[in-house]
Amino acid sequence: QHDNISRLFRLLGLKYAASDIIPVYRALTAKQTSHRASALELLDNLLSGSLRKRIIPLLDKMYGDQEPAEGGPQQHRSVLEEKQYQIFAQLLAGNDLRVQLAVLYLLEKLQDASYLPLLSPLRQHEDPRVVLQVRSVVRGLE
Repeated sequence: QHDNISRLFRLLGLKYAASDIIPVYRALTAKQTSHRASALELLDNLLSGSLRKRIIPLLDKMYGDQEPAEGGPQQHRSVLEEKQYQIFAQLLAGNDLRVQLAVLYLLEKLQDASYLPLLSPLRQHEDPRVVLQVRSVVRGLE
């Protein structure tokens, strides 16, 4: 498996700058796993569309599930999904009404029930538009 990843990154080094590819490879294959999410995110931003669609899910499957979060509905999420969950949580906890409504719209379109815990605090929101959108999202997810 390690040899295949090494070959993959050598090929990526032909298309992209080695100064971008080598640190990602080192972070993914290192014994210390703390930088893997950042490495996957960097690679996700670096790769073009068709390569991204093929390579990121493969690497995410191989390296993303090695450090599950402790407890909660996101326990079995991949690293990138966990990062997305955290970002959505931060945006929903913020004070910008338009951002909250936009994230709620995204959650409705994602159709992923694991995001339901993020909605609980918003059920009692001061703005009725947020409350209505939360109800719509919950109906779509249940």
